[in-house]
Amino acid sequence: MTPDSRMIALVIRETRLIYRAVALCISNQRLLICRPPELDFWKLPGGRVHISKTLDEALSRKVIENVGTAPQSARLLRFVEAFFEMDCLHFHEVGYCF
Repeated sequence: MTPDSRMIALVIRETRLIYRAVALCISNQRLLICRPPELDFWKLPGGRVHISKTLDEALSRKVIENVGTAPQSARLLRFVEAFFEMDCLHFHEVGYCF
């Protein structure tokens, strides 16, 4: 199983629906944002939820990967929906911001 095959994603026609958990990491009145080298935009740290995993598990996994430590507290702040194009694909992103 490749890592991507565990992530929840659904392709309908030309659009890929993805399910993400993202974190607002704030320290000393600064907000952490990320820009992976392969992307031309900035984003909040986080990532797609793996099948059979919870939002909390996805959030902890991605914050540890991006920041190096588990989140101290995580309460749901906002539901986010985004539409964008990347690599000639249309995306519909459903995200939960903690």
